[in-house]
Amino acid sequence: MRPGAALLAATLVALLPDMLAHSGVAYNDVPLAFAVLVAVYALDAMVRDPTARSGAIAGLAFALAAGIKYSGLVLVPVAGVLFALEAITRRGDRPWSLALVRSLGVFVFVVYAALVIIYAGDWRLADYTHGLAELSSSALVQGRTAFLLGEQKSGGWWYFFPVAFALKTPLGFHVLAVVAIIAAVLASRGGAWRSWLAHGARAPAVAAALLAAAAVGSRMNIGMRHALPMLPLVCILVAQGVDWAAARGGRKVTALAGVALLAMAASSLRAYPFFLSYLSEWSMGRPLHATLVDSNTDWGQGLVALREFMTANRIERVQLGYFGTAIPEGYGIDFVPMPSYFAIGRDAAPGPAPRFAVVSATLLAGSYLRSDPYARLRGQQPVAIVGGSLYVFDLQAVK
Repeated sequence: MRPGAALLAATLVALLPDMLAHSGVAYNDVPLAFAVLVAVYALDAMVRDPTARSGAIAGLAFALAAGIKYSGLVLVPVAGVLFALEAITRRGDRPWSLALVRSLGVFVFVVYAALVIIYAGDWRLADYTHGLAELSSSALVQGRTAFLLGEQKSGGWWYFFPVAFALKTPLGFHVLAVVAIIAAVLASRGGAWRSWLAHGARAPAVAAALLAAAAVGSRMNIGMRHALPMLPLVCILVAQGVDWAAARGGRKVTALAGVALLAMAASSLRAYPFFLSYLSEWSMGRPLHATLVDSNTDWGQGLVALREFMTANRIERVQLGYFGTAIPEGYGIDFVPMPSYFAIGRDAAPGPAPRFAVVSATLLAGSYLRSDPYARLRGQQPVAIVGGSLYVFDLQAVK
């Protein structure tokens, strides 16, 4: 990859709202995205130049991804496809085949040894395989109730992640992606696509395609974060395509790419500091509770902002329906609990009911709670949206 394309790819990753949002969350989605990216290139390097060293590096990277999260096992088919593509280009190359067999032996040993270390000496990997077996019978396979554009459905939709991708990435990024796609089509004319079997973009293209297929086939449609490992790979492909187009299209293409990049930055940064609740221009101004909820946009953030809002508006106490695991009292919020996803507190103290009700977008959408207790509020205009996902209603104005 040329230096300019590499810099553009890094910039794109850094400007994606979901990468910004989840980088501040103590969870494993961003580490998995990093581990998958490293493992994809390590596997490709092993296949291209099979040695004991490349096998060991690929094994460590693979084990890291698989140890962070079970979804890291998507690297197994990625490795298989990369091997097949390299085998096509090396047809009849016996020394390469023998070297690959030796390298694979090192790879398997290192993967096993690394997982044993990760699982504190469990040489049978009983905990790992037990967890994998449990996962196979969990909501990942059976499906969970998903929400998209005002509708709920058990198991979700095959198009959930493509729509979520459009809604959670800026329009400027989509323009750059279109430029990259056109560049790829133009570059493949005259049978040039055959050279792509050994192209530097092969590894991210294969991995991105298989991760996208896994996402589309998934029945766990509750968060774009589950497709987060795909985003850096897509950014690399977009950057390489734009770089190719700019090198051949002159100032006009460069200007278009520059404007699109600036638009992407402006779109992402307008969500600061609540990047998780970001929705792109394709949402057309629809509220979260009518578009995307759960970990897509509402993961319990905003309690500090709520406290500041209450202080600024001299609101001493609110009624609170909260989609999160934090204890609101710990943030200095005096509240009367309303139906929430988790139990959030205490019995209401004596006195009149607070005038203002604060409801998380996910609960306002009618997700996860029986009898849809907030249905009457969905058609009301909130007096404020705090933290990007906490809707504040004046109950005296509710019709």
